[in-house]
Amino acid sequence: MKNRSLVDLCCILVLGAVYWAIDFLVYSNLETLGVGLPSNLKQFTDDFTFWALIVVGVSVLAVLVWYVLGEWGLRSTTMSSSGWTVLWVVLMLLVIGTAVTATILVGTEAAENGNWYWVGLFYVGGCLLYYWLTTVFFSAVAVKTIPPGSFLRRW
Repeated sequence: MKNRSLVDLCCILVLGAVYWAIDFLVYSNLETLGVGLPSNLKQFTDDFTFWALIVVGVSVLAVLVWYVLGEWGLRSTTMSSSGWTVLWVVLMLLVIGTAVTATILVGTEAAENGNWYWVGLFYVGGCLLYYWLTTVFFSAVAVKTIPPGSFLRRW
């Protein structure tokens, strides 16, 4: 294993753990944030925390699959750039699908209380902040130019 691979994998896992901890702390302490919450706060908080951690877990798994395939799996010479782009989009759709499932199962309760912004955190956190940013900054060298916005990466 190359040093760069080890550093990238460690960064991916550390960012995943930090994101997991932030989600857990935010969702398990909704009552202290002072926003309009439902009457059955305990069940609502438990459901939100559970699905937030599921979205994080799927995001981390998708990033690891992306990295492993780029570093040790399919070679960039055996798969075209468009094939890698399709793979990246499929993994993003997996994360979005998990967020949609969380929205359907938990979001209706949030909507009844006018708290759609909590549901939005599934998408912003899982898709944008973790999956997209992590694949932009910590993709394997062979596929580092594939994620949209990868021009931000200078190393």
